Formats: sequence, structure tokens, C-alpha cells
Amino acid sequence: MMSQIILMLLIIIPAALGLSLLAIRTRAKYFQETLGLIIAGYLIYLVISIWNQNVLVNIPWAGFGINLQFRFYAFSRLIAAAITVFTLLVLIFSFKYLEENPRKHLFYALIFITEAMALGAVLANNLVVMLFFWESILITLFLMISLGKEQKAYRTGLKALIIVGFSDLCLMLGIGIAGAQAQTLNMSFIHLNTAGINGAAFVLMLVGALAKAGAMPFHTWIPDAAGDAPLPFMALMPAAVEKLLGIYLTARIALDFFSPTAGMKLLIMTVGAATILLAVMMALIQKDFKRLLSYHAVSQVGYMILGIGTGTAIGVVGGLFHLLNNAIYKTGLFLTAGAVEKQTGTTDLKRLGGLRKRMPATFGFFIIAACSIAGVPPFNGFVSKELILEATLKSGQAVFFAAAALGAVFTAASFLKLGHAVFLGKTPLELKQVDEAHWSMLLPAGVLAGSCILFGVWHRFPFDYLLKPALAFSRLPGIGGVHFSFGFSELLWVTVIILSTAFFNHLLGVKLSGSGLGASEHIHQAKGLKQLYDLAEARFFDPYEQGKKAVGYLAQGLFTVDRAVDWFFEKLLPWLAWLLAATRRIHTGLFSNYLAWSLGGLIFILTYLAWFSR
Repeated sequence: MMSQIILMLLIIIPAALGLSLLAIRTRAKYFQETLGLIIAGYLIYLVISIWNQNVLVNIPWAGFGINLQFRFYAFSRLIAAAITVFTLLVLIFSFKYLEENPRKHLFYALIFITEAMALGAVLANNLVVMLFFWESILITLFLMISLGKEQKAYRTGLKALIIVGFSDLCLMLGIGIAGAQAQTLNMSFIHLNTAGINGAAFVLMLVGALAKAGAMPFHTWIPDAAGDAPLPFMALMPAAVEKLLGIYLTARIALDFFSPTAGMKLLIMTVGAATILLAVMMALIQKDFKRLLSYHAVSQVGYMILGIGTGTAIGVVGGLFHLLNNAIYKTGLFLTAGAVEKQTGTTDLKRLGGLRKRMPATFGFFIIAACSIAGVPPFNGFVSKELILEATLKSGQAVFFAAAALGAVFTAASFLKLGHAVFLGKTPLELKQVDEAHWSMLLPAGVLAGSCILFGVWHRFPFDYLLKPALAFSRLPGIGGVHFSFGFSELLWVTVIILSTAFFNHLLGVKLSGSGLGASEHIHQAKGLKQLYDLAEARFFDPYEQGKKAVGYLAQGLFTVDRAVDWFFEKLLPWLAWLLAATRRIHTGLFSNYLAWSLGGLIFILTYLAWFSR
């Protein structure tokens, strides 16, 4: 009974605190920060207190199979723990970053409401209950983005609302079909094939999950939010919480709710490979710290999707390990970007440089996180990426292995460019007085950097105590036998080739351009790629922007039709009525009038014929 109460408190406490912060604004210094820190830490304690328990809450509610069901088991506890830890770290970072922000209380409130909704979505064991919490995050997503740069941030928030809202509509339809086919909404009892209408449910639910994770083509609001939304939002939502939720549901859909066919697995892997390559190619040419990271937040999702799509034990373990690793190093990278922005007032790479000596701790944490995302051994990103590469090889689909390897080359290349542009080279005159960030901003980044090392060197801990128990629900054969060991192998040589290629590409780019910032310009300006890049930067491939244009054309067409209908009823019909009335007046019924009209017509015809027959 006590464990069930704790499970409900995980949702109720942050929701109540968030709503209270919205309703009550105090001027007491550090009151909100202190209270938030205590509650965030207490939520982590609650998760740990029931860690080894399987807890189920079932409260009859609305009928029709819609009960308030929550379940705490190995998979949900892993995601719940990650959500609470990342929320705490981002909260600590925000204290100094948002110190002078007049609306910081709103952001703190939305952080806790988002945490409550995210925990509710992960712990829910009923599809309709899960959908309620899932949709609630859409509201906080819009509000958190809108706290940024005035009207522009509002437009970006609206874009996110529409894109994610569309994908959530697909999720609703998929849930409706799946629930009807399975004759239950209890998530523990849904196990369907993907034949016929079940296939439609599978694809629709997958769209909702992948869009939440940030997969293409539902990603386009993320780079925009990088420039408009508060940086703690980027560190919390696209980098951590939404990835955790999206990949959590993707794994449940592909490994639990459905038994996908080979064709469906191929579809998932194709989405993953396309997301890796297309997003990393865009990241490569960015000239803003946060915008570059935002494209990598999208690209790394592709590796997770690719691993899960293989449907093999090693691929799924690698995909979920990459989910944890990505949340660690990507959040750390965004926090280092925030430290740079706080100290320098900009994230424009053209205005940065030479910060290595002035911000040594930030530089060190950045290097660790960058090495991790680039797949440098022995960091955690190397381990999970190696597992995914091995899974693609064993799947017999060489094209996916090639896509993952090429994506790794460009990932390493873009972080060589980023690190060079921000921390190396000459320091601009206006940054000569910059010093290191406040300790409260460095502490979370330091914890995450340490985790990159710990989860790489001591990867057996997450393997044996987090990932393998969490994947027991999948019933995949061979989960217990998945392992990784550092040593010379074919894949290690592949990694050496990948990193060497990225390094020599960087040297070539610096030599050709004369600066670290221009290290990727030879790729940007390459024949064929330049035209594609120009179209991408003009948002030609953005479904939202093209959709707006299509809606505009449709609206113009409907307006034209509306004007035509108005002209018909307001102009043409009255004129015809007048003509008929005039004609009626001519018909007097007198024989002499008709004879006069007939003679007049005859004279006109004879005159016409005589004139034109000359």
C-alpha cells in the first residue's frame, strides 16, 4: 500500500508544486529555488525507495476500460529515474542562468508540471491515461518556448504545437484502433501483429512516438526553438525528457504492443538512417552553438531508432543505452552552451573564440561530452554506438551500417569545428574580460561529464542493472547474453577510420578556409550539395513551412471561389432578373407591337445582308 502511495506522489507532488508556483509569486529571495531543489531531490529519493518493487495502481474511473492504472516496473523505473535526475540537474543550472529573468517563476513552475506529466506518461498502464499525460506535455512545451524572445518565440511555440499536435492526433487514432483490436486499453495486455488494420495502428502510434523523440520530418521546430526558447528548456526537453518519452514509447510499440514484420522493421530502420544523415548534414554547417546542438539532438535519435528497428537483442540494448547516453552528453553540451552564452552574451560562433583559457572548466566538460557524442573510446557514446553498428552488420543490411558510420564521421567533424570555433583560436577583443561560469552552472555539467566517463568505462553497471532488467518485457532472445568489451576488433578499426577521417577533414577545412568556423565550408559549398543546402536553409524541405504555403494557396483559391459565388448572386442574378422584367414589359399582348418588332427585325437583317454582300 505504501509503495502505491509513493507511486502516486511521484505525479502529484511536482504537479502541485508547479501549479502553486504559477498561482503564488513570492519576492523572498531563493525561496522558489530552494523549494524546487528540495522537491526535485525528494522525487529522486521516492524513485529509489521503491526501486526493486513492482508496483501497480488500479483505480476504477470512467468505465469502458478506462481505469487510472499506473505501473512501476524495470522499464518505467529506468525512464522515471532519468527524468527526475535530469530535471534536478537542469533546475540547478537554471538558478544562476535565470537569475535576472523576471519570468523565472513561470519557468520553474512549468519544469515541475512537465516533470509530473512526463512521469505520468511513463508510469501509466492504460493507453487513454497515458495519452492524457502525453498531451499535457504539449501544452507545457508551447508555454516554455513562449517564455523566450517575445513574438518570435510565440511563433516557434505555435509551430511546435501544430507539428507535435498533428503527430499526437495520429497517436490518438492508432490507440483507438489498437484498443479496439485488442479489446483492452490495458498496456500490459496489448500484443498484436501488424497485419491489416493492425498495421495502420502500428504506423500511426509510431508516428506519435517518433515525433515526440524528434525524428524527421517532425523535428523542424527544434532548431527554431534553439534560438528562441530559454536554454534550460533546450537542455531539459529536446535533449532529455522528450527523447526519453519518445523512445520509451517507440520501444513499447515495436517490442511489446506489436510484433512487427520484416517490412515494418525495415521502415523503422529507414527512418532512423534518414534521421541520422539528414540532421547531421544540417548540423555540420550551422554557425550558432545552440542551433548546431539542436540538429545533433535530432541526429542522435536516428541511432536509437536504428538500433530498435533491427529487432535484435544487441541492437535494442544499444538503442536504449544510446538513449541514456544521449540524454547525458546532450544535456551536458547544452549546459556548456548555456555557460558560454551567460558569460559572453552570445552563441554566435562568429563572435566567439579562444575561451579555453578563460573558461577552462567549461572547456573540459565540453571536450568530454563532445568526445562521447563523437564515439571516442572509452566514453559512453562509443559503447552504445558500437553496439548499434554491430547490430546493423548482423542484420545483413549494409546500407544502414554505412549510414550510421557516415553519420558518425560528420558528427565528429561538426564537433571538431564547434570546439575549435568556440574554445580555440583568437579571442575577440570584446571577450577579453570573460571569466568562468558560476559553480552552480558548472556542477550539473560536471556531473554529466563524469557520467560520460563512468558509463563508458564501467558500462557493465548500466548493462546489468538498468538496461537488461528493463528489457525483460520485450521477450527478445539473447538479451541476457549481450555484452561489450574494450579490445581490438573490426568495429574498433571502423571507429579509428571514422575519427581519423573526421580529423583530416577538419584539417583540410581549416587550411582551405583559414579558420575553425569554416572547417566544413568545403562540404557546404560542394557541387550538388550547395544547391540542396540552399533549399534546406530556405526551408524548402520543412513540411510545416510548405504546409503553410499550401494552406495559403488553398485559402486564396477558396477566397476566389467565394468572390465568384458572391458575384453570381449579387451581380449576375439581379441583372438577369432586370432583363427578364424588361422583356416582360415588352410583351404587351398587342398585335401591332409584335408586327412592328418583326418588321424592324426584318429590315435589320436585310440591311446587314446587303452591307456585307457588297
